[in-house]
Amino acid sequence: MRYKKSKVYCSGIYSFLDSLKTPLHYPAKIQIPFQPIPEIPMEKYLFLRVDPLTKWVEEYIPADTVIENILKGRTRKAGSYTVGLDTLAPTIGPVFMFTDSVDLQTYYRCFIEDKQSGIKSYRVTQNQQWKLAYFDAKSGMLRWKKSVDIGNDMKYTISVDDYCKNNTCIEWDEKDEIRH
Repeated sequence: MRYKKSKVYCSGIYSFLDSLKTPLHYPAKIQIPFQPIPEIPMEKYLFLRVDPLTKWVEEYIPADTVIENILKGRTRKAGSYTVGLDTLAPTIGPVFMFTDSVDLQTYYRCFIEDKQSGIKSYRVTQNQQWKLAYFDAKSGMLRWKKSVDIGNDMKYTISVDDYCKNNTCIEWDEKDEIRH
């Protein structure tokens, strides 16, 4: 089941510690009671760290478990928390081909992003065989080396999962148009 847009599911805002700027040296356990929506799977719920005055979401934190309508997890930041939903799949940008100026190898690259719970895993396959890929979380760029097989049609699959089990997958042939 796919959901059109993500929304804040407010079960009340819970605050802990007296200052939003208080650093935590060790992860603190947080638990928030909530009433789940029956048609939405439990893995779609997560914690939202919000500004208590404006209600703007400052951070998305995946939950560890849900037990008897209590969302449980860990955080390293003090603040105000509520329960939210992540129903949006990660995004995968267009694939580009480039030559690295250092090692003079040809690579493919694309940008991947998840604006809510974050990217948990990614996988690149070439003709259904796993391909070593590198992900730079700071820039959001995923890259992998172009194969040197001559005469074979290469079919690639890129799959990206987030922490709330939303998935995006694209497939393309090497002969398809690639931007240089």
